[in-house]
Amino acid sequence: MPCFSWKTIQQRIKVNVEIKLINKGSSGFAFSCLKEDKSNPLNVTSEISREYFKNEVGKSFSGYHLFIDNKISGHLYYSISQNSILPFTAEDDVILIICTWILRKYRNMGLGKRLFERLKEDNKDMKGIVVRATTSPIFMYYTHFQRFGFRPVYQDKGYVYMYLPLKAEKVKVIIRKEKNINKEGIFILRNNFCPMIPFKVSEIKKIATELSIHYEEVEINHENIEKYGIDNGVFINGMKYPYNVGDRDLIKKVIDENLR
Repeated sequence: MPCFSWKTIQQRIKVNVEIKLINKGSSGFAFSCLKEDKSNPLNVTSEISREYFKNEVGKSFSGYHLFIDNKISGHLYYSISQNSILPFTAEDDVILIICTWILRKYRNMGLGKRLFERLKEDNKDMKGIVVRATTSPIFMYYTHFQRFGFRPVYQDKGYVYMYLPLKAEKVKVIIRKEKNINKEGIFILRNNFCPMIPFKVSEIKKIATELSIHYEEVEINHENIEKYGIDNGVFINGMKYPYNVGDRDLIKKVIDENLR
């Protein structure tokens, strides 16, 4: 099988590729994953996440947008460990990958590698890069990161923590633990970064309102991430509820059994 360089492939398919550093003005292009399907229900709450994007970019996270022929086609978002409001962190000066995506029609073209090469080029003074990859091929699959040179260091609850050294062969990774959630009723922890979270939370709140059940809601930030240890979740009488989009009957059943 012949082997072609990225330059050769780009010439053959005749596309213009740009990788741009994100800023407040980039919010309209954020979350390229939503471009896969215009009917994606997450578009309903995407404006909440775009507002969060504008307020937090350059503070708790940074990253890049990938454009092909001037159309948003991918992204890579990351945090620096000392600024992180993620459920995991590391010693100072370590890059933490939050989310990365390439539109399906542009995969297997070396674009993901190009994003990571840009990340490394812009962060030469950092010790290394940590990613909390998944064991699901749908999203952030750990084998994808192995191709970029990441190595697994720890596995826990469906996640594979992986490391790519830059200046340090090893770094200390800290997995935050859930705590201080022993509350009665419905307690919602919300991180608006990903449109999935405000969408799920909105469904829970609608059902609670319909059933006249009180709920308490807290948005995770730099001040309270250490207090709670996790960045999102719905808890009923202190027990975490693994909510899914669209399971209204199950949500009502759980609330009925525990709160009524």
